[in-house]
Amino acid sequence: TQRTQLVLDRRDNAYLVMPYGKIVAATRASGWTDWRTVFTPDLDAFGEVDVDRSRLATEGVISVLYQQNSTGTTPSAIRVADFRLG
Repeated sequence: TQRTQLVLDRRDNAYLVMPYGKIVAATRASGWTDWRTVFTPDLDAFGEVDVDRSRLATEGVISVLYQQNSTGTTPSAIRVADFRLG
């Protein structure tokens, strides 16, 4: 559980989509050494997230599927957050 997703955009810039929805990025031009936070979540996400890699390749959008935290035994909502690149 709690795995980070590594995705590359059309220019080979790297994005790590981390548990709870945090996203950090590094550029190919730097040799992937200039890591910086590009999104700090306020999603109320629970744990691991998933990324639609085909949408990133075709539309330049990091589309992140996540589940919101639940309270008690109440099921929680599944959401998608989209991040357009460049």
